[in-house]
Amino acid sequence: MNSSSTDSSLLSLSQLAAMVAARRTLIITTVVVMVGVTAAITASLPRQWTASSDIYVDYRENDPINGRNFSAMLDDSYMQTQIDMIKSQVVAQQVVDTLNLTQSAQYQEAVQKLGEARAHDDLIDNLNKNTTVINKRGSRVLEVAYTAGTPEMARDFSAAVVNAFIGMTQQIASRAARSRTEQYSAQLEQLRKEADAIQENITRYQRETGLLKATDNDDIDTRRLNQLSLQLADVRAQQQAAQARSAATRQLVQRGIRPEEIPEVGQFGPIQELRGKLNDVERRLTEAQATLGDRHPTVVGLVSERQELRARLDRSSRAAMDSQGGDTARLSMQEAALNRDIDAQRDRVLKQMQGRDRLVSYERQLASVQQIYNAALQKYDGLLMASSITLPNLAVLRAAELPSAPSGPKVRRNLVSGLLVGVAAGLFIALMLELFNRRVRTRDDLLKGLPLPLIGTIGRRGAAA
Repeated sequence: MNSSSTDSSLLSLSQLAAMVAARRTLIITTVVVMVGVTAAITASLPRQWTASSDIYVDYRENDPINGRNFSAMLDDSYMQTQIDMIKSQVVAQQVVDTLNLTQSAQYQEAVQKLGEARAHDDLIDNLNKNTTVINKRGSRVLEVAYTAGTPEMARDFSAAVVNAFIGMTQQIASRAARSRTEQYSAQLEQLRKEADAIQENITRYQRETGLLKATDNDDIDTRRLNQLSLQLADVRAQQQAAQARSAATRQLVQRGIRPEEIPEVGQFGPIQELRGKLNDVERRLTEAQATLGDRHPTVVGLVSERQELRARLDRSSRAAMDSQGGDTARLSMQEAALNRDIDAQRDRVLKQMQGRDRLVSYERQLASVQQIYNAALQKYDGLLMASSITLPNLAVLRAAELPSAPSGPKVRRNLVSGLLVGVAAGLFIALMLELFNRRVRTRDDLLKGLPLPLIGTIGRRGAAA
């Protein structure tokens, strides 16, 4: 009995089971055919072999050459960068050069067909496509695998990729070391020239000024200036005292006091001697006048002697008074001379101080440049040592070996996939045939397909009609 009005979306499980059971031969045939086709295709595929190597990547923190001062364990991009470098064109080109792949017959044939540029690009792409790099998260070990048509090719290509990657890493490190070395060499040369120029300025300035050191003759000239200042102060004090004495003497003379009676004048030795002689003559004259009379020759002689002594005393007193004025003039001249000497000495000291300051500035510049030079030289020595003794930051933990079994095609996986595809295809075909050509196979087919009520069933319960 056929029924085309039944909606497939309303099929029950019993109906579906009946359909599958009715088409079981078709499903089994489809599965067997699909598995057979899969097996044939798998058998026709060429075998592939995969060889792998393990590389340990050492994180270089505080690298004096590359200047890295962070922890690469906290940066996943570092390991991803290493993976990208392994699959880069530079590494692939190094593998091509190492294994002389451009001399192979296959490459020459591709050149004739596609051209050299296209053939070379395809070769690089094929190398990168067959290279697989695996890194477990948080691990420093990279697994580099290469898939080829023979075990020997897989081993050789995997080893060549690893060696090319290590070589490129070493070239990058050496290039960085050379770059930093050249930078420090240029800096050291510039600092050396600057230090030599400053030293030449110091030598020339010392030759021009006569200063051997920044403190050379500074204390001697300063003491000399201080001594001259003290002498000037003493001369000025003497000058003021002489002016005061001269003024006092003039005032006394204006009052009518005889010059020899003035203390400042009478203290001179010659005046004191003349006064003593004059007193002695007056005493003798008084005695002679009292006994001999005024006209006696002795008295006349004493009078004449007294007049002569008086005249001499007057001259000596005036000379003494004049000498006070001469002392003032002499002290003034001495003061002027000292002022000239002090000015000259002060200019000398100031010039020496200026020269000393300039020399100190030169020496300070030289010390600063030498300090920078020594620091740069120390870093340069450390850089040279680091660049010469630094070991590669890569280590091969496991070298590529000949694979013992082919890695492809995957027979078991392909057969299981073919089985699953066959079952799905068989079920699909069976259901499509049943839906487009409906038959009454279960009680539900009658209930859902006919508008009449079901009176009963004949046969085993649940059997197909």
